[in-house]
Amino acid sequence: MDLDAVLRRRPGVALVGLRQGVLQLDNHALESAMARAIGPWFSHPGDFRQLMLNGMRQDHSCAGPGQHYANIYDHIRHK
Repeated sequence: MDLDAVLRRRPGVALVGLRQGVLQLDNHALESAMARAIGPWFSHPGDFRQLMLNGMRQDHSCAGPGQHYANIYDHIRHK
């Protein structure tokens, strides 16, 4: 089971390049999202642990985007 690639979608809707979705703010949507997020913890504990480890190995800080912004700013400033 590839938990990194789990997507919820409607049949017939193309997902090419999709990284974000529509945010629904109601109880049913929240319960559904929580069930999908927590479900693999119980049904596939080994895969879920690997997913956690994969996420912790990545840099989710602002260091990369911040440096990118600084580079753009410097480039514009020196024109």
